[in-house]
Amino acid sequence: MYKQIEPTIMQLTAAAGFDNLSIATDPKDNHSSTVLVCHDNKTISINRIDRDGKEMETSLLKSIKHNSIIMIKLLTLMDKLYVMVHSPKMISVYSIDNGGKLLFDFNFNALHKTSILANSIEKVCDDLFCLATEHKLLMFSVTTQNDSIQPKDFHQDLKSSSSSLITKFFGCDHQSSSFALIEKQGKVIVWKWNEKGNNFIRSSSFDIHPNTKLSAIQTYKNWMIIGTVSGQIQIINIKTGRLNCEIQAHIKCITTMNVALANGFLISGSEDSFARLFKINSTEENDCQIDYLQQFIAPNEMIFGTKFLNDHASLLAITTFESNQIQLFRLIQT
Repeated sequence: MYKQIEPTIMQLTAAAGFDNLSIATDPKDNHSSTVLVCHDNKTISINRIDRDGKEMETSLLKSIKHNSIIMIKLLTLMDKLYVMVHSPKMISVYSIDNGGKLLFDFNFNALHKTSILANSIEKVCDDLFCLATEHKLLMFSVTTQNDSIQPKDFHQDLKSSSSSLITKFFGCDHQSSSFALIEKQGKVIVWKWNEKGNNFIRSSSFDIHPNTKLSAIQTYKNWMIIGTVSGQIQIINIKTGRLNCEIQAHIKCITTMNVALANGFLISGSEDSFARLFKINSTEENDCQIDYLQQFIAPNEMIFGTKFLNDHASLLAITTFESNQIQLFRLIQT
């Protein structure tokens, strides 16, 4: 199982933001290093480690001008790494390659009479990413020339009705360009991006229990994995909408989850100071089980970031509230 190794040190202490750690391998060096970003509400730390988990460099993202960072995400677009930063009024995009240069600011509050927040930032295809608010999707295009980023006209309503509210929009399978939109009342609509038509094509839909208050979400094969505010993990078949299994993984809110696509490892973190490792085993096409493997404890600290650093889960990173360390663990083959 996993053995703890030397942590990487940030130049800040992590904020209590759900899923406050974002990671990506860097295409600039042929994906031989991994970039980890974490925030403390006003500043962003950038840490780079090699394939063995050894720290290569650490820095702060300069030019941050937001009073309160709500969400950050690393995205690879057009073979370049970008840091997406969401604050109460805007989305800002910074380049990793240019030492944290601010490339783009967009005040999406100007689109609505009332103040709105985004709930999701997702890559749609190689040159497009989107921002999901309660009401709609906002699309942005990226070109390599001068790192130009521009809002893109997009008027397709992906909700089931005009009065529905979006709680999450996320990629189910980026290889097939599939995405799922979750509405406040529990409806899930699966869409596939049509690059030729620059629109989404509806694939399927199903309902989850309207009282399910999700706090984290992942996908693995044809399974949707939901973490809830009451500490449960639910596994739902995306094709049928059937709840396949449910476990009480934590005694408090699940703040973060991540799945390793190559082996089905699932890591969850919680306000209860535990991160727990599971393995999803598909017994049949429409059936699976989840097995407990290991747990990690951060005494008297809430966990807000858990990430496998590659699809094979050979390295694992965990962040906790008000700590300046990203704890690293290496998978030991037995």
